[in-house]
Amino acid sequence: MDPSHARAAVYGWIVVTAAMTVLWRVSLRLRDASIVDPFWGPGFVIATATYLLVDGHFGARGVLTLVLVSLWAARLGLYLVWRNRRQGGPMLMTFLLLRVSGVTMLEKGLRASRPAYDEYVRRTSALINLPPRR
Repeated sequence: MDPSHARAAVYGWIVVTAAMTVLWRVSLRLRDASIVDPFWGPGFVIATATYLLVDGHFGARGVLTLVLVSLWAARLGLYLVWRNRRQGGPMLMTFLLLRVSGVTMLEKGLRASRPAYDEYVRRTSALINLPPRR
């Protein structure tokens, strides 16, 4: 691999990692992880622009690549924003499944009919398959 390409790849990784870290921290403050999804498209634009800037070869192929990636990223980002606004995001579905319907409704009947079920619930993760708690 050409050293300039390797350098461009490393700088691209650093820039995208930094941007994703900042976005993650913002999502923690907002308590809204759904803001991360729409960033994937623009993240590719940031990576592509970084590669071009570091590599220094701004030929027609590089510019065309940046334009095409930008168009794709805009479409993807806007679609994900629209989808998240329309559907309310995956956090809402997780909350509804765990606290409102699904698990809650099922457990109500099982707790009444099976005495050992409370101990099972105490040891077992509700939605994600994890090792049992002690």
